[in-house]
Amino acid sequence: MRLPLMMLLQLAGGVTGVVQRLVLAWRLFRDGRVPLLTKAIPAAGVAYAVSPLDVIPDWLIGPGHIDDVVVAFLGVWFFVVACPRWLVEEHRRAMSGFPPRSGGDGAAAGGKSEGEVVDVEARVVER
Repeated sequence: MRLPLMMLLQLAGGVTGVVQRLVLAWRLFRDGRVPLLTKAIPAAGVAYAVSPLDVIPDWLIGPGHIDDVVVAFLGVWFFVVACPRWLVEEHRRAMSGFPPRSGGDGAAAGGKSEGEVVDVEARVVER
């Protein structure tokens, strides 16, 4: 039987996947466009991790701390999933070095962006 921590690392894409997910979550947490209720998800995970009340007592070395890690990991995962998809993609693009797409206020997700100017050339094609 595999340890839950190893299974979580494999699901997250290894250690680099966990680090990237944490950086993404930190960027989203600092972004003012993320709703406050959504920001409560990782805060609840951290509160559980530092709380003396646990499902598995911390005095059990190993299993007692694994539940804290699992809850913290799930809190970060649920937080990223609960954030608006267009905002997550904007931060992922910025983390990978690509410039953000225009209309980062939701236009990429189907919302309308007012005040945006599009300069195009057109030609008439007769049938």
